[in-house]
Amino acid sequence: MPRQWINLAQNLALTYPRYLFVLLNFKHNTLQINIDESKNLKSFVNDESIASLFYFSSKLDYLISVDTGQVHICDILQVPSLVLIHEIVANRFGNSSYANVGGGIAI
Repeated sequence: MPRQWINLAQNLALTYPRYLFVLLNFKHNTLQINIDESKNLKSFVNDESIASLFYFSSKLDYLISVDTGQVHICDILQVPSLVLIHEIVANRFGNSSYANVGGGIAI
């Protein structure tokens, strides 16, 4: 799965050169992201500070992610997000701010 995310980010960065794409990781993850960074494709490795994660998240225009803590932080900060989650997980959050307000698809 990490290779697919990297490929997606690389393709999006090539297709949309005016936008910055950032792959997010954390320091102690055994799967480190190794990419050739470019002008609009970067990697952000969070240290152990929740404050730096909130600061980073507050600067995002949009988030594309699987269901991670980052999604919940962006929800608190009201950062528009596309979250790829399984339908069973989506049903758990059906009455929260994750509800299908603007439409969406759970896979």
